[in-house]
Amino acid sequence: SKDEGLLEERKLIATDSLKVKIKCDFNKDSTTCFYEEAGKFNIIGSEHNLVFRLDHFTGARIALSYFSSKEAGGTAVFKDFKYIH
Repeated sequence: SKDEGLLEERKLIATDSLKVKIKCDFNKDSTTCFYEEAGKFNIIGSEHNLVFRLDHFTGARIALSYFSSKEAGGTAVFKDFKYIH
């Protein structure tokens, strides 16, 4: 089956550079996504529940992706990753 996903929130951010942050709570097995605007991180979307199963542990995978929405092409550069625990 083709799973198209779920769009929870859309926000136009008119800038050439964007900071995003993902907060993982492994006590609750959940993640929350943030974007930075005017020096402040704002929540975008809802809390996402992670699923862990002991029969085949795969861990949690988080990805940044770029998708063209109007025409083919474009560029996205992801850099300066930081792991803070």
